[in-house]
Amino acid sequence: MDTLFSSRASIFIEGQGTTCEASWPFGSIELDAESMTINALFKSYRLYYRDIDRIRFRPRQIQITHRASDVPSFVTIWGRFGLSRRLQEAIQQHQIQVRMEK
Repeated sequence: MDTLFSSRASIFIEGQGTTCEASWPFGSIELDAESMTINALFKSYRLYYRDIDRIRFRPRQIQITHRASDVPSFVTIWGRFGLSRRLQEAIQQHQIQVRMEK
């Protein structure tokens, strides 16, 4: 699948007995037509858009609420150089159907 957006990021994922953290530049986020892939150093999680309840954007932090059973429940992403703004713009530009909150 073609990548629509990609960026380095810091990642913190926790839940279901798992904790995974990757500091920038060792974490990344990628969007394709069906899903968001979150790479945290040695672990990778794929979140299909249909499983994302909401993406909450803060000035320097992005929180993802979802119902995917194979992805830990607490997902936080942050980065440099306007990551929140660039991710919001990519979601809107590619008309990805997810609920966004500021």
